[in-house]
Amino acid sequence: MNVLIVDDSAMTRVILKRNLIAVGVREEEIVEAENGEKGLARFETFHCRAVITDWRMPVMDGLTFVKELRKRDSKVHIIMLTAANERGDVVAAIESGVTDYLIKPFEPADMRKKLLTMLARIESSKAQLCAT
Repeated sequence: MNVLIVDDSAMTRVILKRNLIAVGVREEEIVEAENGEKGLARFETFHCRAVITDWRMPVMDGLTFVKELRKRDSKVHIIMLTAANERGDVVAAIESGVTDYLIKPFEPADMRKKLLTMLARIESSKAQLCAT
């Protein structure tokens, strides 16, 4: 299962990658991009079941990225990372199509919990497809 990380911070991408590996995603299944525009290109190249994206990025922000991504795939699981603690921002992220969100700074345990939930949802949807 490929997972796409879209964040302009190289350090955040390293942290997310380590957390993904810690919950069982293989390193070769993790794809990275430093902005939404490059993220869309990588998404087109690799079949990603899950995306973790930052909100604030240059070139194309996370909200625009999510909206564009949803035009391409309505079922991909998306976790939005945001430093904004504004209720309106969280509502906007949910309305744009994110599956879940996490407010920065976050604790590693909180990130792992979100990742495990995301992986469980993906497995559940795969099981439902196999059953039909």
